[in-house]
Amino acid sequence: MNEQEIYLPQWQALSNQRRLDIFRQIIRYFVRPLWPVTNIRSLKMQYGQITIDSCQADLNQQTFIFVPGNLQGHFADGIKAISPFMIARTATTANLWLIGELNTITGEIQGDQVALKPYASEIDAFLYRRKHSLDPFTTTQQTTKVGQLVFQTTAGDNIALAVRKNWSYRELRHHLRAVGCNLATKNQWEYSANGNLSPFELPINQDWLTTDYYQTGYGVAFPTAQNHELLNDSGIVKANPFAVEADSKEIVAQLINADLEIDLPETLTADFVYRPVINVQLD
Repeated sequence: MNEQEIYLPQWQALSNQRRLDIFRQIIRYFVRPLWPVTNIRSLKMQYGQITIDSCQADLNQQTFIFVPGNLQGHFADGIKAISPFMIARTATTANLWLIGELNTITGEIQGDQVALKPYASEIDAFLYRRKHSLDPFTTTQQTTKVGQLVFQTTAGDNIALAVRKNWSYRELRHHLRAVGCNLATKNQWEYSANGNLSPFELPINQDWLTTDYYQTGYGVAFPTAQNHELLNDSGIVKANPFAVEADSKEIVAQLINADLEIDLPETLTADFVYRPVINVQLD
């Protein structure tokens, strides 16, 4: 892998297999060793005659997308350079910390085993309740709380495991940095959402086949719920561009590029979400 290969335009010109090989190297170099890595795969987003090709993988049970660097990236306020990075496909509620996932069919628990270990009793209690319920495989309840652990129903046969946190913005950032992540910068967030498209376009397909989220740009996904997404700047947040009618690309583009100035509360609430980023910079 050389640096030019993880930047446009060379990244887009590579074969699909070469992109996957490079992505595997990036994961080895930049992802926390304790995190399980599964489902490494290609990603394709189609915008009319324009195709965006990249790669994605499930890192500690959360899907991350690779965004190649660009020395001439398109932004609302002009051309800027941006380094490559990985970004979570979906955002997490700001008062939760994802630590793993439970397969409801096999009972297998995957995730950061060091982070999971202190919550063994909560997990056992949850599994006991399911085992002794009338229907142990029911998933009608979206969220269940056991102690400090939150069990959230996800797509398929899995339940996300998250720790409830009463933390500040500063503490969240410290926690992210401790596992090799950070919050997205304003440029990273906008670039991953606009896909370097000028003018901006909405996709004609979704790489992720779900009706619960809209994908845009490099495949970052948004629900229709109103929330504010935290950035690596405590003074601004981003509004969900799909919390309004998403049939107008002009409205979506305007919301992607709009900064909302804010005074964050001392303790983060469920009104805010965050999307972890892993920076990819070769020495």
